[in-house]
Amino acid sequence: ASLLFALSQQESDAGRAIQCALRSAELYADKLNDPLSARHVLGSLLERPDITLTDRELGMALRKHGLEKELCSLLERSLTEHPAADDGRLEQLVRALADRDGDGRARAAAWCERFIEACGTSDVPRRLLVELRTADPQLGDPADVLWRWADDRGGELRAQVLVETSQHRKKMLLKRLKIVDAFRNSGDDGDQRNHPDWMIL
Repeated sequence: ASLLFALSQQESDAGRAIQCALRSAELYADKLNDPLSARHVLGSLLERPDITLTDRELGMALRKHGLEKELCSLLERSLTEHPAADDGRLEQLVRALADRDGDGRARAAAWCERFIEACGTSDVPRRLLVELRTADPQLGDPADVLWRWADDRGGELRAQVLVETSQHRKKMLLKRLKIVDAFRNSGDDGDQRNHPDWMIL
């Protein structure tokens, strides 16, 4: 275990350093029954500036050994450097922040809002924000997120219909647009409209 730890410190390739450190932490925790040393190995790995959360095993190991704070900071650093809403890192960060006490849910909601603006075509940040706001009403009304999504999606679909050349794809886009417009225009006025929060379980 200590040899693998030393190798992880000396390794210049970040991927191999992660694998050595994970194996070392696993040996310390499972075989030697020394969880503190396992935490130390993983903590020292995170001090390297070239480590990003590209390996799912690293995230699971950090969570397993109680290093949620370090996991959150690594995910935040990774998403800041390489923003992408659909690769699972945002969802992992939001779930990790939401499980923490204090301002964790507010920070998770802020990350969702940030990615809604940055990655407007992805539905992942909107879904996560609806889940957060449903779980904690102090963060805001989940219906607002759904209304904004319907407005954004309607505009995108209209633009796609105009430029689409395939009749089959145009027909599919028109079906989606019909559903979005029915959602947006339900009821005669604000009092009689279907409320999106009625659809949230």
